[in-house]
Amino acid sequence: MQKHLTHTFRCYGLPDAFYIDNGSPWGDTSRARRTALKVWLLKLGIHVVHARPCSAAPRLHQI
Repeated sequence: MQKHLTHTFRCYGLPDAFYIDNGSPWGDTSRARRTALKVWLLKLGIHVVHARPCSAAPRLHQI
């Protein structure tokens, strides 16, 4: 996933925020909520917004 995102960011630039669900590779069942991918995004200065657990409805106004 990181390889694909790196390519996308090079083509289009870094986003201000990244809205993600809680599934793999974004979420973590350990409740730490800090996967290696999320840490990488944060180090790039990208704000990571998680969807509410068990909710299919988008929450774009959070961004």
